[in-house]
Amino acid sequence: MSIKENITRIMSELLIIDDKIKHLNSKNKELKKERDTIEIQLMDTLKKHNLQDKKFILNNKTLFLNKSSTLAPLNIKLVEDILLKYIEQPITNMIIKEIEKYRDDNKKEVLKVKRKIDKKSLKKKRI
Repeated sequence: MSIKENITRIMSELLIIDDKIKHLNSKNKELKKERDTIEIQLMDTLKKHNLQDKKFILNNKTLFLNKSSTLAPLNIKLVEDILLKYIEQPITNMIIKEIEKYRDDNKKEVLKVKRKIDKKSLKKKRI
């Protein structure tokens, strides 16, 4: 088998698997949307009847409302805003530049195979 045939076979397998994953992800997205709708309906019903603090067992699974919180994202803008509360502008700018330099110096390169639809070949097929 030539290198060209081998690469073509491997790429073909990759694209077939990729299409299967896209299909499953699409189905997964639909199911999650449906689940979210049903969860909202359940939460509204539990709140309406003042049952937020109750646990329900159905088919050996426990369902209950749970409160959670998420933190604000930790990013350069947040660090800068906090530093400006306690340190003057020039020192804050120096610290931010050092953080950005450190991040830039320590970035990791990752090779990935990218897939795009070749629009030129699609136009040729239509003609």
